[in-house]
Amino acid sequence: MNTTKASQTFNVPRRTLGAYVSGVRSLESGPNGRPPALSPQVEEQIVHALEAASGRGEVMTKKQVLATVGKIAEAATGKAPFKKGVPGCGWWMRFKARHPSFHLKLAEPTMFSHTKSGGKEPELPELFTVKL
Repeated sequence: MNTTKASQTFNVPRRTLGAYVSGVRSLESGPNGRPPALSPQVEEQIVHALEAASGRGEVMTKKQVLATVGKIAEAATGKAPFKKGVPGCGWWMRFKARHPSFHLKLAEPTMFSHTKSGGKEPELPELFTVKL
């Protein structure tokens, strides 16, 4: 079967099939894009350090988290793998995609929490109130 007929039969672009037939592409080719800046072991150390801080009740802003990650990465690798020693927003999004179970307790701005409740103190649910 030629590439044109296979393309129509299996609904795969003809050029893609041609690239596999000619050897330009192979089934064993790795993932696209650049490799992560840090090794998987260093990223696991970062996840554990941030989860431990969150477990102790430390609330951090995203900027503080990225600065902490930069320090951990520099200590682990011996050099700064990021520009200005701090990872960017793109690294943060890809990091969260690589570690979907990782959740961080981020700081909520005080002004936002007051406006959410209409400027009043939030009321406790009836479950937590004690009737005398």
